[in-house]
Amino acid sequence: MKNDLTIYSNFNNYSFFKQIFNKYKLIFKQIDDLFKGDDSNKSGIIFYNSPSDDLNIFKYLSGNFLIFTNYKKQNNKFKDNITIINKLSSPNQIREYTQKFFSNKKILHKDIFIFNEKVVNSLNNKSCLLTDIELQILIYLMNNKTCSKEYIKKYILKVNDSVETKSIESHLTRIRKKFIKIETSTVIKSKNNDIIIV
Repeated sequence: MKNDLTIYSNFNNYSFFKQIFNKYKLIFKQIDDLFKGDDSNKSGIIFYNSPSDDLNIFKYLSGNFLIFTNYKKQNNKFKDNITIINKLSSPNQIREYTQKFFSNKKILHKDIFIFNEKVVNSLNNKSCLLTDIELQILIYLMNNKTCSKEYIKKYILKVNDSVETKSIESHLTRIRKKFIKIETSTVIKSKNNDIIIV
């Protein structure tokens, strides 16, 4: 399954990104989208090519972001969730920076986070190992707060639409049991076709 990767830029041509990130399912957004709705607490890559000499516009983003920029001077102190690459990079280096950045970042939601294939309760430090499928489902839910069962079936489980399966509920049940084990207040609810994390 291809993991989602959101790219924020003001470029009009995305063919470069499609070539270097061909192992990801790409979502393209404008930089302005970071400051609307809840994009600021998601995760993604920012390509910032601006004559402006100020990166402060990104200072208060709460999600995990990797910023590639042509802006050399950096007096700003950023939190650990922001990494800035301001040197010329080859396509291979961009891929490597991206992979390293996202493999070392925690994904947070209320009192839990995912790190090194574990879900951890940040209040009591209890943790449970996640299977690959559970990890993919939980990462998607934590980043998006809601999703459809069709999305999980098609993009995570890779099951044909015409096939009836109960495996989605089985995976969700196992995640819920792990939530109970780590004593989190976070809950996954299923209603009709929708799955919501609260």
